[in-house]
Amino acid sequence: MSDHPHELDDGAASDRPVFDLAYALDAVPVHVTVSPDVNLDSEDPALVEETGRRRCVAVKAAGGRCSSAPVHSLITCSIHGGLVDPSEGGRAVARIRREAQQSEEERGRLARLSSRDVIREALAERHTQLRATVHTLLDAAAAGDLQAAKLVGPYLNQAHGLPTERVEVTTPSSGADLDGMSTADLEKLVREQRASLRAVDDQAA
Repeated sequence: MSDHPHELDDGAASDRPVFDLAYALDAVPVHVTVSPDVNLDSEDPALVEETGRRRCVAVKAAGGRCSSAPVHSLITCSIHGGLVDPSEGGRAVARIRREAQQSEEERGRLARLSSRDVIREALAERHTQLRATVHTLLDAAAAGDLQAAKLVGPYLNQAHGLPTERVEVTTPSSGADLDGMSTADLEKLVREQRASLRAVDDQAA
């Protein structure tokens, strides 16, 4: 049997009304003010004839009738009926607003990142998968897979930095030095200068 006379037992036929007006009126908390447009003598005071919908009969703290739907067996909503702590609703709204603000701030932060920073952050977030990928490539390279061996290179460079090529270049200190150099020495100087430039370009790439 149900504890409330207005509720029906599941699966059992009953001639009791689904909505018990006397119970609904008694269930209105004493601190709740009923909106002046509500007719408490009607069969269902919560029913708004113009819309055909039920609406909480309580007056809001800010004034005006509450716009929330009442609980099925009551004429007040869950908050005005004392079934829900109003502070819980306030905390829920504050949490939703806070999460929305954090999401907006995160979108703004990501928009300011460079492409390289975005990739670096994504790899940091997928650290476990990245580690597994490197292990897979290393295993394949060790087994003789040349393509895998080529792919390992960028990971090694990322971990240990690009190798630095040291090129010793002999630079003449004056025009007289150039005049005194042989053709072979001049050709060697040009090659060394070009090698030095390529090393700088490779490190900057």
